[in-house]
Amino acid sequence: MEESQSSARRRLACISRHLSLPHNNPHHLLLQPELVRGEQLRNLESEAVIIGGMVLDIHATPSISPTSRSTTPGKVNYVLGGVARNVAECMSKLGTKPFMISAVGLDMAGNLLLEHWKSAKLSTEGILRQQDINTAVVSNIFDDNGELAAGVASVEAIEKFLTPKWIQKFKRNIHSASVLMVDANLTLQALEASCQIAAVSKIPVWFEPVSVAKSRRIVSVAKYVTFASPNEDELFAMANALSAGNSFSYSPSQKDKCSIESLFQMLKPAIQVLLENGIKIVIVTLGSNGVFLCSKGGPRSLRTIDERIKRNYLNRQLYKTVTAACPSYWGPNSTKFKSNSLLFAVHFPALPATVVRLTGAGDCLVGATLSSICAGLDIMQGVAVGIAASKAAVEAETNVPSVFDFATIADDAIMVYSAAKVGLRFENGLGSGPIPGSDFETKVEMGLQLLLSPLNSNIVVRTACCSVGIALPVYSTFKAIEKEDQNEQQRWLVYWAAFGSFSLAEAFTDKILSWFPLYYHAKFAFLVWLQLPSTNGARHLYMSHLRPFLMRRQARLDQIVEFIYRETSKFVSAYGAELQFAKTVLTKALEYANGVVKDFIHPVQRQANGAMDGPSGQTQNSESDKED
Repeated sequence: MEESQSSARRRLACISRHLSLPHNNPHHLLLQPELVRGEQLRNLESEAVIIGGMVLDIHATPSISPTSRSTTPGKVNYVLGGVARNVAECMSKLGTKPFMISAVGLDMAGNLLLEHWKSAKLSTEGILRQQDINTAVVSNIFDDNGELAAGVASVEAIEKFLTPKWIQKFKRNIHSASVLMVDANLTLQALEASCQIAAVSKIPVWFEPVSVAKSRRIVSVAKYVTFASPNEDELFAMANALSAGNSFSYSPSQKDKCSIESLFQMLKPAIQVLLENGIKIVIVTLGSNGVFLCSKGGPRSLRTIDERIKRNYLNRQLYKTVTAACPSYWGPNSTKFKSNSLLFAVHFPALPATVVRLTGAGDCLVGATLSSICAGLDIMQGVAVGIAASKAAVEAETNVPSVFDFATIADDAIMVYSAAKVGLRFENGLGSGPIPGSDFETKVEMGLQLLLSPLNSNIVVRTACCSVGIALPVYSTFKAIEKEDQNEQQRWLVYWAAFGSFSLAEAFTDKILSWFPLYYHAKFAFLVWLQLPSTNGARHLYMSHLRPFLMRRQARLDQIVEFIYRETSKFVSAYGAELQFAKTVLTKALEYANGVVKDFIHPVQRQANGAMDGPSGQTQNSESDKED
């Protein structure tokens, strides 16, 4: 019996060492061995580790214009917040398993935060909880538009208790994760400790700046950071801190008046400072202007996580849905932009939304992008999903929506991805515009100007429609098949689906619509819009209208198609002999017609005296001799 107990203790001690559990007291595990062991193993399987604040936000929204030095009627809500907490919650609702490292107190705010965390079935092992901790609280006052007017943050507990010593306890979790996210609420020492642990196993690090003041903490960890996600103000603060100067600044009024290209030109020097100091990818959030995704060195720097992908069911659903409609821009055989001196940038537009609250939008963008990366999507696909999630966030009362609709997120992401402007690329100067097909677009524009002139005829325009709508796509499809380019093949498959639907509708309406002035001009413009790389109209038409229509009726259509094929097969089998006879007659008729056409094209030449050349002429002459 004693030997058996001794053996059990040795096994428990071995398990404790493997899981980094305190094993100086063997009863620690003997109390609930299966529960503790299962919890620890599940935590080590986390796909991402998030380190930062768990905060209770107090949101005050006046119902009328506030009066100075007086209370104002309105609504006051308790909202679960904190940048790191919001990011982790967003990831969990998108199917990713985050492991949270944070600190809360034994007070009302801490109880609210922890109870919600437990109800979501997320691990609380990394959350430090002590009597002497005052849970971080932020009180925000919003204006009538949902914008933050003023706020007070009490987050000292995060800096005081999220120490390197506490973070070191969970280094195994960090080593086994796909990605580590740290927010700038951490002290410089805690940031360095977190990033150094990740660097040992080459875990990508995402740095979230949190605020202008705290974003300057990037200085101590820039060399470890793979991703940084500042807004414009935080970008300039980080650039000033990294360059040890104060040369980067701008006024918000400048942003409102300039185009996307001009805005990038304004932000470009600060972005370059971040990239030159070791940050691999800079994601600049622009609010209603969308997002800039920037890197140095082309596609290789954008493909950061491959072998560490861990997909669960929900993430697999997200992966399949997004990749089916948004093929990776950087395929395995991509040869684009391999120069290490190249600054590569992509602009993603924002989605229109009914704004309720803006505080969680940026956090959901980060959380959804991280979830996408853990699911196996590339960073460009991930940012598109992030923007879709941020749209859902601004339309919700809470910082993170209570639930994400995967179908809506995927559809919105596809819309963002399709409208992304790829190719804001620079070596020594500013350039803009989509990379693929710029010469082609110029020629098409010139062709449109010619065809829309009043001197042309419908014959010319109908010929142009046939050339642009059928001949050019046929050749492009041929090239895509021969080159085995899956992205191009999918692009032209989507085009033919959209073109076929249009042709089907036109078959019933062409006789009526063709009488309208400029009908064929409009048709030509529509066909150009369908296939231009910059407009990507075929994909838009397919995803917005054709696909939803067919998906709703797919079962019925499958039955109809199966019925048609079945009845056709029966007809062919029943009348095989008659069809063979018809085929023979048709073949002989075509041969006869072919001979007539050849005689018409190459007629037999006659001599001047009426006799024909060749043997027939000789026969006539011999018969004349006999008569003589």
